[in-house]
Amino acid sequence: MKHYFYIWQLENVPADPLVLAALCKSYGIDGVAIKVLDGASRFNTDGGNDKRLKSMIDGLRGTGIDVELWGYHYPDSPGLQGDMIMERIEKLSTTVYLADLEIEWEQPFGMPKAAETMFSKVKRGGLQVLMTGARFPLNFPNTPWDKLDNLVEIDGFDPQIYWLGAHNPFDQAERCWQEYRDFTDKSIIPAGPCWGQNVKTAQGPVWWEPTAEELQQFRDWAVTRGIGKLYWWSLDWPLTHTRMDLVSFATGVIPQEPPPDPGYDTYEAIVDPAKCRGLNARVGPGTGNAAVLAFHPSSRVIVVGEDGDWRKIKLPADQELWVHGYYLRKI
Repeated sequence: MKHYFYIWQLENVPADPLVLAALCKSYGIDGVAIKVLDGASRFNTDGGNDKRLKSMIDGLRGTGIDVELWGYHYPDSPGLQGDMIMERIEKLSTTVYLADLEIEWEQPFGMPKAAETMFSKVKRGGLQVLMTGARFPLNFPNTPWDKLDNLVEIDGFDPQIYWLGAHNPFDQAERCWQEYRDFTDKSIIPAGPCWGQNVKTAQGPVWWEPTAEELQQFRDWAVTRGIGKLYWWSLDWPLTHTRMDLVSFATGVIPQEPPPDPGYDTYEAIVDPAKCRGLNARVGPGTGNAAVLAFHPSSRVIVVGEDGDWRKIKLPADQELWVHGYYLRKI
């Protein structure tokens, strides 16, 4: 089974492609799909400059990590978006492009003609185009699924099978498969969840994330369906929330090599669930500094420094933030 992780924002992953490649290899990640378009606008560029993006792509490929491209698309200006897809493909090179078409494409907002116009701009020549989006097509009855399937430029589908708030991956994956098979014989290469979030319930917000067992069930289901490749959303979240254990659960690979010595004394701690329901991470020590992340109870963190009652933590993407030491428990 090959595992590919979406990357939404490059700022959330290590800036050095060699560091990112080493991380990918240690966790059994075969490739990544980097966002390069939002509508007709270039994405993950520095003011339109592709230098950093191109360096990341070339660096990863040079180490054997495959890189695909993806974009989020809208039904307005479809011709321009099609042109931009080709501009990105020709400049950055890829054998796979994932076009994310979601709720905006429900009729009357997203008409079949718009999709036909956009995809008609995408030249063939060995390029595989996958449409990513809905988990359950029947939940979007106004989307012209049959007409999308008839477009010769679309080679297959990447349904987002995210069982958010539930714990039944096999049932949801099988339902997704059947609903797609009702209108297409093309490839189905699904995406699974690799993140956590609060979900609303009658009793209030409840933390949800896929368990190791659920991710194993999802992989097992894919094998039963003859699927040899899975996408995961996304690499951003585990890196920025120090939850690379979820990546291990997704791929089934536990890194064997210890992390490199950062050059200073460190220790591991968890956010103590007995003391808080969540913990803000700030850009500096003290509540006067902006909170940019929130850890849920039992999150693991690496402490690399201190300032009074505050502890400096290091994230996998080499970002350093501060949390109050009272809410941590050394392990």
